[in-house]
Amino acid sequence: MTAAPTGQASSELEDCVSARPGHPDHLIAKKGFCEVHAYQRLRTAGWVYSGQEFNTQPLYQCYAEAEHSDFAANRPDCDGEGRMEALLGYDLVQ
Repeated sequence: MTAAPTGQASSELEDCVSARPGHPDHLIAKKGFCEVHAYQRLRTAGWVYSGQEFNTQPLYQCYAEAEHSDFAANRPDCDGEGRMEALLGYDLVQ
């Protein structure tokens, strides 16, 4: 979502990039994660519902070890491409 929903609990997501040298790691995380974990906050990525709502699906933060890269997925198995690190919230189904 591009704005926080009215009347339902939500979480702001932020787009971050690692501040470590070498291959930069981009990730989507809940607001406040970036600074605490040595990532630079780039922008607000949007909002997700905090709990399951009608016509929503889970959104997970995932990590692919082989590529040393974070990504988001709607399945807890991270589409078979990595391991799930956290449930970010619930996004709208198309």
